[in-house]
Amino acid sequence: MKKLIVSLLLMFAIPTYATVSATDTKRQFFTASGSGTTYTFTMPVNSEDDIRVQKRVTTTGVTTALTQDVDYTIASTGGDYLNGGVVTISPALAATFEVIVIREIVQTQETASGAVNAISIELMVDKNMRAIQDLRNDFDQRAVKLPESDSTSLISTLGDSVASANTTIGRDANGNITETVQAETSVSFSTFGVDFVALANAAAARDTLVLDTDDPVQFAAIVGTTGTFSAVITANDGVTLGDGDDLVGSATSVINMNAFDVSAAGAETVVSVDIGSTVVVVGVLDDDSMDTATDTTTATSESIKAYADAYIKLVDSKAATTEGGTFTKDVWQKRTVAQESDIGGHVAVSSSVIVLDAGTYQCRISCPAFFVDEHQTRLRNTTAGSTVLVGTSETAGNTNNTTTRSFITGIFTIAASQNLEIQHYSETTRATDGFGRASGNAEVEIYTIAEFWKR
Repeated sequence: MKKLIVSLLLMFAIPTYATVSATDTKRQFFTASGSGTTYTFTMPVNSEDDIRVQKRVTTTGVTTALTQDVDYTIASTGGDYLNGGVVTISPALAATFEVIVIREIVQTQETASGAVNAISIELMVDKNMRAIQDLRNDFDQRAVKLPESDSTSLISTLGDSVASANTTIGRDANGNITETVQAETSVSFSTFGVDFVALANAAAARDTLVLDTDDPVQFAAIVGTTGTFSAVITANDGVTLGDGDDLVGSATSVINMNAFDVSAAGAETVVSVDIGSTVVVVGVLDDDSMDTATDTTTATSESIKAYADAYIKLVDSKAATTEGGTFTKDVWQKRTVAQESDIGGHVAVSSSVIVLDAGTYQCRISCPAFFVDEHQTRLRNTTAGSTVLVGTSETAGNTNNTTTRSFITGIFTIAASQNLEIQHYSETTRATDGFGRASGNAEVEIYTIAEFWKR
């Protein structure tokens, strides 16, 4: 009876260790940060001897085994390794590395004298189970296997190292594993072919083939074929590209030619032109207003000319030392302007009345005011009795010598035969120089400036 009681006490009083997880793994992967040195693994092991550590370059996969107590140390979690541990690597690895912690159960069984208790049995069984899991991990995830559905009669044994040298592993029509020796392929060259292959460069090849510089070289329109020139293609060299062929140069390639003709049959198109290493021209722009301009298109000469011709400039220009004129308060006064530039012939100016061709315009106008306090400009359609654009509100104080400008900017559309005026309004009257104070130098005096661009 006493023996039975003791046995029951041993069964229920002695603590046991947790069971081994069915999803246990033998490898854990960590990404180095460049500063951190510790890596916590959760794989249960019996001791630090069951752990190996590797580092791997992430981009290349080059792996290096690390040495314990030299490259890293291991510490347990909670006094034992049954819940994993911490690997400390010093110095810290760069962020270009990956750390791999591998469990490899030491294949030994410790012996102990005296009575066998539940704890020792549990540790022994756990160790064996982890070893079995590690083997299964290697076989299931890292070994080449035949599917379970394949017949057990299939040949799946490889030959020895001598018989298998220089062979390729495959399967025959019945699914059996085969090892095939790769046959060597030889190509026979004539004496001319041997000499031609040995030539130093394309220039030497051209000389050997007796090709003049004006002889055309044609690439056949065969998908996947490539022709390469290692010498310079000069102005008289003919290069005929077949359907789908590309003319590609290296970073230092130079094409010297006076014209690039793509007019044959109207079917050839220059898709893009690379200039240097950053500028790529992918299209030709025919837009007189340049509204669709991008950093990857080039303009036709007609568009460039039309854009330049669309510019109009009107100014109030007076002789040196001549003041801008009297500014009378509380009325919209017409500013004086005369034509300075109108290459396209889009404007007529008479007595500072502006008549533009019908169309859409972008404008930038500025008018000075001196010593008149608050002032503002506007672009007025006197034919229609409407304001086209309103200028900025400004102040030119009458307690100090101050000149400021009111600016009119914007886009507007105008019909034909409409009279436009640049008008200016002020809070204070200023005689003689209210419309601008002369600079007093030997050059002409410029006051109102009006610029228009026909779009």
